[in-house]
Amino acid sequence: MKGRKILLLLFVICFFMSMIATELARPIKANPNIPELIPMKQAYIRSNGDIDPPTLPIERSGNIYVFKNNIVNTTIEIQKDNIVLDGNGFSLTLSPSTELWWETKTSPPCIHILDHNNITVKNVRFLNSFRAPDYFTAISIENSSNIDLLHNFVEKYGTGIRVLSSSSCRVVGNELIDNLDANLIVEKSSYLYIGYNNIPKCVMPFME
Repeated sequence: MKGRKILLLLFVICFFMSMIATELARPIKANPNIPELIPMKQAYIRSNGDIDPPTLPIERSGNIYVFKNNIVNTTIEIQKDNIVLDGNGFSLTLSPSTELWWETKTSPPCIHILDHNNITVKNVRFLNSFRAPDYFTAISIENSSNIDLLHNFVEKYGTGIRVLSSSSCRVVGNELIDNLDANLIVEKSSYLYIGYNNIPKCVMPFME
């Protein structure tokens, strides 16, 4: 009788251990309500005027570049002077994904202008299908001059527009709404014209 009890106890222990092992081996499913990982593709308008990659839905006519469709999870660095980038009412959109991307917190701005001049970015809609973390910036201008941002719409980014160490730029007719860190930040810049924008709240809009 005692031997049977021991065997029964061993059976129960083995059964529960097998159940625990099965649960541990089962893959963990991400919570779809917490999209933390965003794969970002890097695109360029090169100094020679080429669109890289050429599959990007942007059409070039001389120095005018026009969106032909929405672009998702892509950042665009403008490396050419004297151009116009016209969103044509289409969007640059951040969308949640289950793909792994370990450099999320170093994401470049969705449109980045660094060390360039005489560029216009207009009619682009910067949208999110979720609340973007505060390290995402829609448009960043750095060490540049004569940059015009006209009639763009930015919602639910970390920072809407950031102007750093730049001069003679115009920010006109843009709509900057509900951006987590700041709708508009200007740092170490001069001779700017900022007007006719819909900016409900500016967090530290000017910084020395």
